[in-house]
Amino acid sequence: MDSLLLRFKSAAVQTIALDFDSIVGSDFSFHSSGSIISAITDAVADFSAEEINKKGDIYDTFTSNINDQLLSVANDYIDSKPKPSFGATCVEA
Repeated sequence: MDSLLLRFKSAAVQTIALDFDSIVGSDFSFHSSGSIISAITDAVADFSAEEINKKGDIYDTFTSNINDQLLSVANDYIDSKPKPSFGATCVEA
């Protein structure tokens, strides 16, 4: 992994496309998640895509906001974890 990271100059997540079909079809697991996060993911998982689509604009706004937040979290993770190991080199390890 270190030799791979040395080849990177930068990395960023540009888009995330999350909708309720993918939320319901996913098995979320959070390390050391609190009761609030667990309650939210449990509640969302109980809805079908058809039920969500009947709810209208509020759910479109919700999924849009979730996508924005996930994009931010993903890029913050890249900045904090693998980015310090980037080297922008082609040196073979």
